[in-house]
Amino acid sequence: MKNVITVRSAMIFLTMLLTFTVSLAYAQQTEGPKVFIDSVPYAKGNYTGASIISSTEIVDRLQAYCPTCRITIQKESADYIVVFAAIQAAESNARWNWAVYENKEGLLLKRGDTIQFNNTVKDSAGVIRAHWNNDNLPDYTDEEMVTVYLYRSEVIRSSYVSPTVQLNGDDLAKLSNKKYLAVDVAPGKNVFTYTVPGLANILVKHEFEAITGEVLYLKLAGASIQAPGTEKGYKEIRKLKPEDKKNIKNPQMISNKKPTEQ
Repeated sequence: MKNVITVRSAMIFLTMLLTFTVSLAYAQQTEGPKVFIDSVPYAKGNYTGASIISSTEIVDRLQAYCPTCRITIQKESADYIVVFAAIQAAESNARWNWAVYENKEGLLLKRGDTIQFNNTVKDSAGVIRAHWNNDNLPDYTDEEMVTVYLYRSEVIRSSYVSPTVQLNGDDLAKLSNKKYLAVDVAPGKNVFTYTVPGLANILVKHEFEAITGEVLYLKLAGASIQAPGTEKGYKEIRKLKPEDKKNIKNPQMISNKKPTEQ
């Protein structure tokens, strides 16, 4: 009897050890890039006198557009360095300049400038994601992907009409009143974002954990994204239509799946 218990205990221990090892390997495989942020109030020696956007806001927006990015204050240990600087193209027109470097090689990946700061962060985050994912993005089967339905069940007017929604920083579509999007996302941490049209300083975001086998319903309601739950979400979305093709920005990211009762 004692030997049986010993063997059983050993098998349980080995199973736990194997599970831990696989989990650790998976965590290391999907670990995101370390990013060091540098921000200055001028570029090319031209001081604008404009205040730099706060470091907290920069970090918040960068992580919204790059959910796997890990911000570090240790420059030498970063995988990427991103530099934001305020420049001035005309006396009354401030613009933003940005650049992304691969830290180990000191290689300039891309630079650019925009009028809206939100687009500056979005563009730079896209460069980091694209470069990092070339070698570090795990492959998932169709069965492992998670279906998310993002919808608008209410008729909303004013500045909240048809915002362009992003998934992990990539434009998906303009989401209209009484319409929905079906999106297959990778398991793990994901973020939906959009900016309120006409109010570029307001970034709406919703972080969620996608688990294989689940179906998620998310509701865009004005300046927020809500999670109503499976039952309520299905009841509301079954009365809606898919978003029009003309409003789709990224067709390859949109699924043709239709909501079904769980």
